[in-house]
Amino acid sequence: GGGGGGRATIYNTVSGWGGVGKTTLAREYARRHAGVGARYTRGVLWLDAETPNTAWRSLRRIATDELGWTLEDDDTDVDVQRRVYDWMGRGGRLWLLVMDNADDLEDLVAAGLLPPEHACRANGHVLLTTRAGEAVIGAANVGAPLLLDCLDEEEGATLVLRRARMDEDAVPSDLDDADEAAALREVAGPRLLAGLPLALEQAGAYAGRHMSFVALRDELRVRRLEVLGPAAEKSLREVLDTSAVDDGGRRVSLSATLEAALARVGVQSVDDLANADVPSLIAEVVAQLDRRGDKDLARRHLPAVVAACARVATNRAGQQRAAVATTWLAHLKRLSNRAAELIRRLALLAPDDVPAEVAEKLIDGGRSVVRAAVKDLEARSLVRRSAGGAVSMHRLLQDVVREGAADPVLDRKRCVRAVAECLPENRVYNTAHEVGAARGEALRPHAEALLGDVGDEPPLDEFELRDGMAGHCILTHRVGAGEAFALCALALVQRHGASNTLRGSLARIRLGDVRLLQRRYDEGISEFRTALEIAVALGDARFERSVRTRLGRALMFAGRSDEAESVLRGSSRQQAAVAPGVAESDRDKLVQALADRALGAALTQQGRFGEAERLVRNVRAVFEGMFGSNHSEVAMSYNSLGGVLIRQCRFEEAEAALRRAVEVGEAALGVDNPIVAGMCVELGTCLVFRLKLVEAETMLRRAAALFEVRLEARMEDIVPLFHTLGAVRVMRGRFAEAATALRRALALAEAAPRVRGPGQITLMRVILLVVEALAWLARRWLLVVAVAVAVVGTVWHLYLA
Repeated sequence: GGGGGGRATIYNTVSGWGGVGKTTLAREYARRHAGVGARYTRGVLWLDAETPNTAWRSLRRIATDELGWTLEDDDTDVDVQRRVYDWMGRGGRLWLLVMDNADDLEDLVAAGLLPPEHACRANGHVLLTTRAGEAVIGAANVGAPLLLDCLDEEEGATLVLRRARMDEDAVPSDLDDADEAAALREVAGPRLLAGLPLALEQAGAYAGRHMSFVALRDELRVRRLEVLGPAAEKSLREVLDTSAVDDGGRRVSLSATLEAALARVGVQSVDDLANADVPSLIAEVVAQLDRRGDKDLARRHLPAVVAACARVATNRAGQQRAAVATTWLAHLKRLSNRAAELIRRLALLAPDDVPAEVAEKLIDGGRSVVRAAVKDLEARSLVRRSAGGAVSMHRLLQDVVREGAADPVLDRKRCVRAVAECLPENRVYNTAHEVGAARGEALRPHAEALLGDVGDEPPLDEFELRDGMAGHCILTHRVGAGEAFALCALALVQRHGASNTLRGSLARIRLGDVRLLQRRYDEGISEFRTALEIAVALGDARFERSVRTRLGRALMFAGRSDEAESVLRGSSRQQAAVAPGVAESDRDKLVQALADRALGAALTQQGRFGEAERLVRNVRAVFEGMFGSNHSEVAMSYNSLGGVLIRQCRFEEAEAALRRAVEVGEAALGVDNPIVAGMCVELGTCLVFRLKLVEAETMLRRAAALFEVRLEARMEDIVPLFHTLGAVRVMRGRFAEAATALRRALALAEAAPRVRGPGQITLMRVILLVVEALAWLARRWLLVVAVAVAVVGTVWHLYLA
């Protein structure tokens, strides 16, 4: 479609079997038509649409890398999708959205991932690549597809020749040797690679500049027989026994009579019969038979057998898989052991963008050996390497390689270990949160791939990967994915009878953390209690203190501060009993500091501010001594101290502490991190008490701008935020804006009644009515003054009279 306003939504769909070049075609189209002075001047957005999860991950990448946005950890997938599609819906220059590998169109439609009408009209085009058939494509309402088929013999031969000789202008007719030209065409034809571009490119890479095409054909013939093997003979026998019927409609078995005769004339597979000349075939087969009845049987039924073989041979998926398997086996004979080992393990991961650091851990030998192996695989067109070093592999080739793996258990174990070792440590999230989040997200699709079909008994060694990835998702507030990984980790330890071990307790803790993010506090408390029982039974005092701290925090979230104090006091008493008079290690100090901070929060909830302040100051000193001044734990300690000071009406000291909290938080976590936004709310509240209203409103509006786009933000944060913002605007005499903020606070409180009780909600309604009345009066102040003067004048006149 062309430019111009008001045109209909434009979808273009490229459909075809795997390996026919759909992605290559889309990539080339995008390359030619993107950039300054080209058609799509707003750029090309590339979305991996294999599943809804991969599509949402791609939308996050588009938002951050392509559009330069800063996303928050609590931004849901739907939030990001809506924002990207809203950006697409703005008028102006054209964009191109490529939805690659959109094979399950029904799932994408159900998830609402196809761009809506308002995003596409007059603004851009959507290009889908899919293996789906015409009926499915039509039901998805994405337009008539361009059916991309395999190449014909001449086109396929040209592709092989150009890839082999590295000559973009070469054509088969340039070959002087007729045998070479014939062999080249046979390689590309239905008897070998069936015109599949993926296999043809790999065959050309195998031949290179010096191998003759006769030798290539002979090699591929051998490899194809290896691929088909006994299955091909069985398929031929099945066709012989099922394709012929007599006059009475009864099936006639022909394999015992004709199979040996067919073999003597060189027919050994379905493909051989599918392309046979029927009259010539009958004459050759009849000449091999002795009995007259057998000859009559051949004359009568061979035409039906050939037709049936032709139908079987049109099973394109099987042909294409066999073509890729053929070229793979040919390459395998030449690959070094390290390269073969590497590609087998790459086949177990997600097909796209395996990070270089993961690839380097998949085989032994160090970085130089891995790079040499990747270079060899790339030269053979078996993998593709990005500018950043990430390695990708075609899905169809992955299927073939996995199928022929000699030791899949060992390969899988190495992949699991490689991905687990590359997961960022918690300290990375604390000191450079955005770096840790990006690294973890790059690993998540590969962890999910390894959680696929693992058989009935995945090894317990996989726990670290599942647990570590659950931790990443929790730290980045990807609640749904975190729950999936946490449940997988728990199921694994239960399956191996390890529920009462350290791993079992860790699995319960991860699931408890997820339940807290989901605000299912009672379930979270239950998980933490179970984890604590296991920790006590194990006799690990340090681990027990850590679990007690988490349980205390969960109890505070549930509003059970007395129970929280009891649990956290127990942690402190246990700390004193573990090593009285002995200096604890840094690890012990950290565990104790976390417990004390949680206890300080519980004491603050109970109004015991003096005790809470002493604890929080001690915790801050410990963290500063361990981590330095610019660490997230230090920032949160300053924030806790500021909150305690506000409640003691020591606003000047509170302001200093909270400013320090925001400063350190921005340095450690980033300017737009949701934790920093919470600190801004606390500082804004303090500034209200200090009557610094302009700065207070700035801080509160900054936090509101973040929370407004977070569908999963805690109501405990949002309701008081908007209520305080409304109060600031009232104090500044901006009643209409104050009413807007208060309406937002009331709507959120009514949607989550557990946050504000019925009495508080009623009070909020009354306050809103008063503010709305003030806003009404403020808009009509001249009328009010005039009426007041008239009333006063009338009363005065009556008085004088």
